Amino acid sequence: MAALTAGGNDWLTSTIASLRFDLGNSNGSAFDVDWIVIGRAGVSASSSALDALTNRVTSAEGNLTSTAARTTTLESTINNTATGLATKASASALDTLTTRVTKVEGTTTSSASRITSLESTVNNGSNGLATKASSSALNSLQTTVTSQGDTITSQASQINNLNTVVGNQGAALQTQASVIADTSGKVSSSYVVKMGITSDGRYFTAGFGVGLSNASGAVQSQFIVNAGQFAVLNGSADLNNGGTVTSPFIIENGQVFIADAVIKKATIANALIGQGVYSSTFTNYGQPVMSLDFNTGQITMQNKATQGKYMLLREDGLFAVSGGVVMLELSL
Repeated sequence: MAALTAGGNDWLTSTIASLRFDLGNSNGSAFDVDWIVIGRAGVSASSSALDALTNRVTSAEGNLTSTAARTTTLESTINNTATGLATKASASALDTLTTRVTKVEGTTTSSASRITSLESTVNNGSNGLATKASSSALNSLQTTVTSQGDTITSQASQINNLNTVVGNQGAALQTQASVIADTSGKVSSSYVVKMGITSDGRYFTAGFGVGLSNASGAVQSQFIVNAGQFAVLNGSADLNNGGTVTSPFIIENGQVFIADAVIKKATIANALIGQGVYSSTFTNYGQPVMSLDFNTGQITMQNKATQGKYMLLREDGLFAVSGGVVMLELSL
């Protein structure tokens, strides 16, 4: 427009407030226009918005379906080639609401869902190196009630997805929540968290899941963790007054570390004990009635009432001691 040779100089000295496009010879013609760019070559930007409403009722061979939906789409893009290097940035948002009621061969299903999707992307060709960075978020909510014969099933679910990618590095997080109940008495509830990262071409995962169900006939609960290290922290310490957070229970590299434990009953096939085992009963003078020292191979049995009287069983024999004097010796 800057080089017009006819029509005066209105295009140069005036502000263009609107444009009109006549694409057909008659009224009522319909055309799809993907995009329109106005400006100088080199840098372009565009944005679009779409809001669509749909209502539909269908009947085919006795099957009825009633559907209502609303879809909102927003998109913005920038293309920059002013420096001779291709750079594109885009952002999009999608929100879909759907309700549907169907009746097929005696089965009636009512469902509602909402899906929200957000995505941002930058393709950068600066310095002659192509780098793509993207992030996305997805939220899906769905409720469904189904009636089939005498059985009514009700369920609801929610899924959240987060993803980021820069070059060949990426991270992802997904949460899934689901509840189900029916008139036959079956109920279940579950919550799952999944995480993953891609680093240097390798993929790593972690997560946990919690579930409660009576599908097997008895109520069962599960808590499953996928992690290289799992720890329980004691958060009752007063950190403002010098307290420190401690961990009474840690699982790391296939080993379990317990700081202190009270075990009512234990069945142990093989035990590797590093130091000693002591009885929970003490003498009147504060010593364990019985102790096993696994470093020296010695078993000590104290007289509960009188200090200085004890028996020793070790690799070289059995000894009964009283007041520092060996009263009985069975040497090997």
